[in-house]
Amino acid sequence: MKPQKKKILFVVQLPPPVHGAAYMNKAIVDSKDVNEAFDCRILELRFVENLADISKPSFKKVWVMIVIFFKLLSSLIRWRPQLVYFTLAPLGAAFYRDAIYIALIKCFGVRIAYHLHGVGIKEGAEKSAIKRRVAKFIFRNSSVISLAKVLQADIEAVYEGPVPFIQPNSIPNYNFPEKMPSGKPVFLFLSNLIKDKGIYTFLDALKMLHSRNVDFKALIVGAPFNVTIEDVRQKIQEYNLTGKVEVPGPLYGNDKLQIISNADVLVSPTKNDTYPLVILEAMQAGKAVIASNIGAISEMIDDGETGFVIPSCEDAAGFAEKMEVLANNVSLSRAMGEKGRQKFLNRYTMKTYEANEVSILNQILN
Repeated sequence: MKPQKKKILFVVQLPPPVHGAAYMNKAIVDSKDVNEAFDCRILELRFVENLADISKPSFKKVWVMIVIFFKLLSSLIRWRPQLVYFTLAPLGAAFYRDAIYIALIKCFGVRIAYHLHGVGIKEGAEKSAIKRRVAKFIFRNSSVISLAKVLQADIEAVYEGPVPFIQPNSIPNYNFPEKMPSGKPVFLFLSNLIKDKGIYTFLDALKMLHSRNVDFKALIVGAPFNVTIEDVRQKIQEYNLTGKVEVPGPLYGNDKLQIISNADVLVSPTKNDTYPLVILEAMQAGKAVIASNIGAISEMIDDGETGFVIPSCEDAAGFAEKMEVLANNVSLSRAMGEKGRQKFLNRYTMKTYEANEVSILNQILN
């Protein structure tokens, strides 16, 4: 007789909207390895359908919050999971909303494992005594899965449990199309057009390259958010970059893979990412990466080996300097890209991710 599988209730965000945490949650709940190892059920935390509505209050969100509360209560009473896997929101009102769900789970004495995909606990706890107390309550007698060792500092003041498990993000093995030659180095900005993603830093760096007579082509790919495509095109015209920079808008599927393949260097001056999947996509495609030192990026990119890490996301001159280095040294750019690809194959494949996830969940349950 086979031993009975242990029950795990996944209380998680799933797409839509599409963002890093939702993407990785879907990978876990769809994982064949995870579902074969455990008896899994999903309680989806979906309060909005698109990214633009995430920070907007609404009566619908309150209603959905109440509905989810009673669904959670029903699962705890009727199904009786042995572990709740929870993706905790670290910021804003969503943090306190999640605290209500967590209080309910704790009332039933069920173990909780938090998979942290963002940061903000430390800053919030330092500014608010209430948040510090709530955070200590949340993390008491729990397990934590972190994306990287460097990110563990975000909870060290409120978490007294075992050393957090490390589980980096991952992406599937994509079939990248053949690169279409351009005759000049191609820099790629691939993100939603959000100020905090560094779109203006990228444009400022391109302006500096142009002033130094560096020959290049640049691609800006992403959906408008708090920066419009027209805003970007006006800046391109203002900086005399017309003809050097293309703005095709958002691209998905094979079109997105083709644009990554066509690039030589991914440039990501982001301000608010923790473990950007776009960097993993570029690494898998064998592209050098230049990115700001935020979140776990310094663990993803080996500075000077697979790309460059710039200390400040607002340092356009620092980005321009490293972009110029790679524009003038194609062999170095290619060598960095190949080293990045090897690092991806060694650490970031979905096969490795799923195996690690099963191992971590087994350790938490045992």
